[in-house]
Amino acid sequence: MTPIPLQLARHLLRLVCAAGTLVSLAPHAAAASLKCRIEVSRFSILPYESLGVLVTVTNDSLDKIVATNSWGPGLRVAPETKADVTWIEYHGDLEPLIRPTPAEPREFAAGDRMVYTIWLYYQGGRHVFAAPGNYQLSASVGGIQSAPVTITVQQPTGFDSGAFEFLRDSDKHFLPRYFSEWTVDRFHLSDVGKITAAGQRLARDPNYPYAYDSAVPAALESFVSGYDGSRYADLARLGLAAIWMRGVEGKPDLAKAKKLLTQLAARTGQPVAYEANYSLGKLNELSNDSLLAARYYDRALTLGADAVFRSLVERSRQDLGFPSLAGIIRKEFEKAGYKYYEYELGKDWLEKFETEVSAVIQKDFAAGKVTVDQLESVYSLRTKEWIDKNGAPKVESVP
Repeated sequence: MTPIPLQLARHLLRLVCAAGTLVSLAPHAAAASLKCRIEVSRFSILPYESLGVLVTVTNDSLDKIVATNSWGPGLRVAPETKADVTWIEYHGDLEPLIRPTPAEPREFAAGDRMVYTIWLYYQGGRHVFAAPGNYQLSASVGGIQSAPVTITVQQPTGFDSGAFEFLRDSDKHFLPRYFSEWTVDRFHLSDVGKITAAGQRLARDPNYPYAYDSAVPAALESFVSGYDGSRYADLARLGLAAIWMRGVEGKPDLAKAKKLLTQLAARTGQPVAYEANYSLGKLNELSNDSLLAARYYDRALTLGADAVFRSLVERSRQDLGFPSLAGIIRKEFEKAGYKYYEYELGKDWLEKFETEVSAVIQKDFAAGKVTVDQLESVYSLRTKEWIDKNGAPKVESVP
């Protein structure tokens, strides 16, 4: 019998695995096939900004495998200094204590991945990124370690400089706790600057309603007024919108939240624009307007959402069950020689399109004249008809 060459044998084995045969690898072999990676919302931030981190574990092999591991994610941070790097394990303030997860087997098809989203803000009463400089960031899942990435915390300048000096005052440190939706979810103040036991309970127990005293939005509004024009003021607006969506002293005010988010959504070219559109999507879900929510999620994607927000938006988008309207519209625009991006077509021109096409379809959908199954074809047809009728600014057409 003629022996099969080793290279051919390996190729045949991969073909068998691709057909559905499961390969159960020894722990060290499985670990070699699984890779841990991190993506961040931004590589350059200001002091006191929260940072989103996407941690993934991916099967990079061509085989379907089973690996046994403790699958809880971990994150560590190290300020860069001339001395040796000292890593600090990260655990956000008021986050529930995470017990070590028991080892369990998991099946990974070729290319399969697990995804975790982690937000860095406060630890031990101090913001992780309180001081300008470079920071190393690394993640691990069950001992599978990622390569480190470098985060640069910039020295604030211009309008941001004065706001930073204000925030650096120890009495004002509580304000950045509310600078984004992600940190708003974790903190509650009944007395400015002091976290109450009730607030800790609310932050830990998802069964309790969100509750914020009037002192919190009042302090944020005062800060926005005093430092308007700074990046920090926009971060405070994001937090204010999240607070009003959840309710101040038990009373939500979606109109106030919408006004703030609409203002931020107009900051095209800045991350706050797609963050605000994502939050507007959430707001319209609260108002039971799923189609309008889908439009805002699509808009967040067309504005170039980073990897972390893209993951959040796509997850929310998928939960709605609607087709990707932005993808349908973009396809028709590109067929006609234009790109569906605000900075190329112009804000006013796109607002006209949304009023005359998207808003009309939305009303037809609400009235039952258009079904979910018909949305894709209706959007495609009416977008093409509108472009044929109105054209687009010649100066902004795509070569």
